[in-house]
Amino acid sequence: MILKYDDFVHAVLAYTRQVYTGPDHPCLPVTLHLAAREAELGPSFTCRVRRYMEARRLSPPAVYNTVDMDRRLFSKIMHDEHYQPTKVTALKIALGLRLNLDDTLTLLNSAGYTLSHSILFDVIMEYCIVHQQYDVYNIGALLHDFKVDDVCWT
Repeated sequence: MILKYDDFVHAVLAYTRQVYTGPDHPCLPVTLHLAAREAELGPSFTCRVRRYMEARRLSPPAVYNTVDMDRRLFSKIMHDEHYQPTKVTALKIALGLRLNLDDTLTLLNSAGYTLSHSILFDVIMEYCIVHQQYDVYNIGALLHDFKVDDVCWT
């Protein structure tokens, strides 16, 4: 039986409550704390993408076509609230949305990523975003020139 994500989370919480019912059990406070923290989760990656699209009045094709992204992948992202994109996919969407650096970092953070000053790929991406260079083909050429070919950019 395959459960939806929300049903799965509730099933896990119900299970942990059954297993750790003793008031002196060391895991009970942790379990209850995690259950309370679930309500504090920020907006998902998909939710943030939708918000940025609405704020900028962009259609889905206006985003995925400008970054050479497959329509099916973008559709999958937009219809799965818990979709976990790769860092490259998240960055391409940020470029398609023409986000500034702060908004890009917020979007990346919602997917569990950030830009590091210790990684050349990240430094190049930050430079492009700060200087509003959103063309993925030019960025790909720049990555190639700096021999950052280990990233699946295309």
